[in-house]
Amino acid sequence: MPQTDWQPTDPPPTDGRDRLVVYVPGGRQLVARFDVTQTAWVADGVGPLRPGPTHYQELPTPPEPEPEPKAKPAPEAKAAPEAKPAGKPAPEAPDPYADTKKK
Repeated sequence: MPQTDWQPTDPPPTDGRDRLVVYVPGGRQLVARFDVTQTAWVADGVGPLRPGPTHYQELPTPPEPEPEPKAKPAPEAKAAPEAKPAGKPAPEAPDPYADTKKK
């Protein structure tokens, strides 16, 4: 488990990992790493921190990602119901014009 106590930045850690740094007095905190090529603490998007911070602290291990929820299996397709045999055909409706037709 990483050490969680504040450590002075002199001597700085040289492994290039991000750490929580702080300026004392004042207490401003940000995440930075010590860059051995620049011999300075560097924060992403900020560049070298000058004057450098006074103390640092190890960051905790990030949490494990949540497992993806398992997809529910697709429901089985149901077969279409079989067509029922047709019953008797409907009786023909009487022709309303039957008496007007020529015979």
